[in-house]
Amino acid sequence: MPSVRRVRLALVALFVILAGRPPAVAQLPIPGLGTRSADPAASTPSGSVSDPAARDGSAEATASAPFPLASLSTALLESRQALRGAERTLRRPLHLEDWQQEIERLLTRSREISASAQTLPKDQRTFRGLFSLANEWRFVRLRTDLAAEAFQRRLAALQALDSQLSRMQERWTLTRQQVAAESPEGVPAGAIDELATAIEAVDGRARSELEHVLSLQSKLTELQLAVDEGTAWVEETARAERARLFEIDSPPLWTALGDRAREPAGAARAPGGESLELAAQAVRSPRRIALSVAALAALYLLFSAARRGLAGLEPPDRLASVGLALVRRPVRSALLCVLALQLLLFPRAPAVFYDLLAIAVIAVIASLGGPIMRPALRPYFAGLLVLSLAERLRTLFLAPSLGSRLLLLLIGLLAFAGLAWGIRPGRPERTALAGRWWDTVLVLALAAAALFGSSIVSNVVGNLSLAELLTSSTLASGLAALFLYLLAALGGTLLRWWASRPDPRLVSVRTHGPELIAGGTRLMVAAAATGWAFVTLNLFTLAQAASDWLHETLSHRFVFGALDLSLGDVAAFVLGLAAAVVVARAVSFLLAEEVLPRTAIPRGRASAIVTIVRYLLLAAGFVAAVAMSGFELNRLTLLVSAFGIGVGFGLQNVISNFVAGLILILERPIELGDVVELGSLTGTVRRIGIRSSILRTFDGASVIVPNSNLISDQVVNWTHSDKLRRIEIRVGAAYGTAPERVLALLRGAAAGHPKVLPLPPPNPLFVGFGDSSLDFSLRFWTADFDNWMTVQSDVLAAVEAALRGAGIEIPFPQRDLHLRSVDPAAREALRDAPQPPPAP
Repeated sequence: MPSVRRVRLALVALFVILAGRPPAVAQLPIPGLGTRSADPAASTPSGSVSDPAARDGSAEATASAPFPLASLSTALLESRQALRGAERTLRRPLHLEDWQQEIERLLTRSREISASAQTLPKDQRTFRGLFSLANEWRFVRLRTDLAAEAFQRRLAALQALDSQLSRMQERWTLTRQQVAAESPEGVPAGAIDELATAIEAVDGRARSELEHVLSLQSKLTELQLAVDEGTAWVEETARAERARLFEIDSPPLWTALGDRAREPAGAARAPGGESLELAAQAVRSPRRIALSVAALAALYLLFSAARRGLAGLEPPDRLASVGLALVRRPVRSALLCVLALQLLLFPRAPAVFYDLLAIAVIAVIASLGGPIMRPALRPYFAGLLVLSLAERLRTLFLAPSLGSRLLLLLIGLLAFAGLAWGIRPGRPERTALAGRWWDTVLVLALAAAALFGSSIVSNVVGNLSLAELLTSSTLASGLAALFLYLLAALGGTLLRWWASRPDPRLVSVRTHGPELIAGGTRLMVAAAATGWAFVTLNLFTLAQAASDWLHETLSHRFVFGALDLSLGDVAAFVLGLAAAVVVARAVSFLLAEEVLPRTAIPRGRASAIVTIVRYLLLAAGFVAAVAMSGFELNRLTLLVSAFGIGVGFGLQNVISNFVAGLILILERPIELGDVVELGSLTGTVRRIGIRSSILRTFDGASVIVPNSNLISDQVVNWTHSDKLRRIEIRVGAAYGTAPERVLALLRGAAAGHPKVLPLPPPNPLFVGFGDSSLDFSLRFWTADFDNWMTVQSDVLAAVEAALRGAGIEIPFPQRDLHLRSVDPAAREALRDAPQPPPAP
């Protein structure tokens, strides 16, 4: 037996040496405790001391049983390996140290934010300040959530390690007691004591580290409570400010002007204060800064390539003209897009960050110059930029004072005067915005003028908070509209460049380029308009109110007997169904234009696949839309029953055509592109729908044929299996002509045409004796079904030329006329008429 133990010990030692290092504690089989792996049989080595207990299948028996004395050497070795893995687990990760410092800093910052918010005077609790506070709390919450995830992972690992060490310590304690009681020979009692001491030390460290993480979690909980309280305070204060928005909060302007000696004209201040510090902390992300630099370089290269590709292009509309002018300035256009990217990279920055970002946007747009705007609109374009810049600088550098109030009044007066001058009748701006845009711009200009007028009145009478909100938000909304308009123009121009390349890889781009450009441009304009509406609602602090109103409206339920629904259910159903239609069309388009043409699937089978996939997606979308609306599917039983009754009485034709459409799609007796003959109607199949199909006649008419007619009636499909077409030409030769000669001429005339198939060969036939001629028939095949009439015409001309060249006459019909009764005067006239000379 001792020799067996030595062999096992040697094998385990060899395994450890070859492995280079012991496995991590999370995957390490601790003797008698099993393993955390999903496959215990694979993770527990054969011959381990845990094998007998593992075979028992009882975790409690494994944890409370001592190690077998015959395998103590192996158990000692494995336990030492487990302790080394545990020590590695106990090494505190560097990111945990960073999070510890981050929590301390965030706790300090949260206390500062709470103190500054509580002590902020009511006259300085503006929406801009509350917006900054809300963003600061959002930033703290984001960092807190990330720290909570890191601590939770660390806590779970430490708890698992502590539990494993406790069970291992308990088992070695039992083993030491057994060794002390039995005193077997060859058992290293000192090694067991040493191991037990080491386990106790590691377990103590694990408990200490666990207590440390728990203490950090308690601080994290304190921080989360502070964030919740701060966010609630900001929301409550914002509601209170909205409630007192139309209250007088300052002296009337004439009173303030009379007391101007007591107040400085305009106190300057450092831009942002503590908010600027937090803004720097919010954007202090090397990864995001590197991403911005990389995006700037990539966009510059992209716009440079687009500028070369669109050289000499005549823009079809004003939006394309603006986009082309932007692409010709790649550096500034790339910088404009990178500034837009900052809104996505730093969504929780304080208000001062957005003020500085707005100033940068104003500078870049101003550097683009006049070509992006029509001459008649350039003064308004420049006025918007100048007034927006003045308002941003006033907000940043002027403390609340009489000077700041007078500057706000001046900005409102200039904006109101400019809009009033621009929208009066007879101005050239109407011509510049003629068409569908003028009505929209006129309504927006009238609304902006009304807002500026209200701001002026509010400033004069003493409602300064309302005046600041109206002026600042209206200018910011106009700047956002211009910014998003330029981005939409850039996007449309890039789409036009991508679709107008000489050899685009996508087949759909080559075949549907103009439609894709127009649809993509409309989508970008719609996205820009939606983004502008969202930004405007946030600027006027109406986003939450609009969201609450929309939620309340959609949640209102209408009960009519057993029918219980809400506008939200109807909207969810409509939106789900619309999304299903869009997805079905998009997938069908991609399958038909891009995927299936690249495969070896036949044309008709590919169209059947597209149709089946489209209707499957529509059916799945309908079921999903019903589920989204909250409608219980088991209630459809009544609807199905009613539908069956309706089918039985009035929808027989619809269902018949529906079933016939499924048969056409699955059985495929008729496919797209086939030339069919249905009664007196002959045409090409252009579409096979679920209810009807469309045939396009050779005269250019589109005929809608119910599918049931294509199934129940006799249909001649000329191109079902191939596009071969047999053509027959009948011709007559004068009596006395040798038939062999005519047959040879006919065969040569057909064989000489390049589109006449050599196999089967042309077949001229002598078919009979006519009244005036010998009758012949020439039959031949062509593979060009679409142009078979042209081939027939060419062969007819060749036959006529061959017969004429051979001197063979194609006779006219000859008839003998017998007159049974003739008027006497006519008889005398015929008798006196000169007779033609006899034929030689």
